[in-house]
Amino acid sequence: MAAFVLPVALQNQSSALLQISSAQSSSCGYCSPVSSGKKAVARFAAEMDKVFKSAPMFASIVPKDFTIPKLASDGGAGNGGSAGNGGSGGRGDGEGEGDEKRGGVQGLWAAYEKVLKEQPLLTKSFTSFVGFALGDILAQNFLKKEGSEGFDWARFLRLSSFGFVVHAPTGHWFYGNLDNLIKGNGIAQVASKVAIDQVLWAPIFTFMFFTYTGLLEGKSVGQIVEKIKNDTVTAVTGSWKVWPIAHAINFRFISTENRILYINSIQIFYNVFLSWLASKDSGAAKEEGEEGADGLITEEKEKPADPKADKKKD
Repeated sequence: MAAFVLPVALQNQSSALLQISSAQSSSCGYCSPVSSGKKAVARFAAEMDKVFKSAPMFASIVPKDFTIPKLASDGGAGNGGSAGNGGSGGRGDGEGEGDEKRGGVQGLWAAYEKVLKEQPLLTKSFTSFVGFALGDILAQNFLKKEGSEGFDWARFLRLSSFGFVVHAPTGHWFYGNLDNLIKGNGIAQVASKVAIDQVLWAPIFTFMFFTYTGLLEGKSVGQIVEKIKNDTVTAVTGSWKVWPIAHAINFRFISTENRILYINSIQIFYNVFLSWLASKDSGAAKEEGEEGADGLITEEKEKPADPKADKKKD
């Protein structure tokens, strides 16, 4: 979601940043680097805002009452700023140093948390959209299929839309109910949640993933079923190599509201594997042989000649 909060949130603050920077530069000589930096951020925000507004596809998805909050400035420089009202400096009447503390990453995090509280499902959907989109971009650039030419936009839309339409809503429901069912973050509770997630949820997630991407790819029901039969074990066992440790940290330290964000921060790289797995040919008829357990196509071996049969012929 930060990818969508950043352009608008920074643009909303561009005028405020310029005012603060000018006030600070006039009050102290050492503030010029900070002022220059904030001016650069403001210019960057203006350019990013243009890019964001050039994507009308989100207009039909985002509710009209959905607003992205401004970054907190805690009153700007105030009347005290650097010197206070004749006192020891500090914050003055407007808590001037709050701008320094709440800017940058902290400001973006505060904005994300506010939007997450107001629009939890939509925020998580955009978060998963970004996570799956980045995963597919990495997969298409570093795990190219033989004979592929250029960037496959259809595949990109299948993967990224899965994050928006399926991954975030189902994850929102599943992890919310799991936390209500098993309360606490002790060792026993964490272990139980990890076991349920990997034994129960991982196969269900794999089923949804192959079904959704297969339907959007135009595959028949039979082809999708064959894909699920052939690749579910690979997907689930691949999940077991990554997610038990990741979810142990998740259920121990991460709040329910931020689980989707945490999962997507890791899943960007795991999605490279999912993207490759979704695009891998599976279940196709093989004329020259059959697929062995190691995934390699092996030709049917000729049966050894039967010496008894040869004697009978003689």
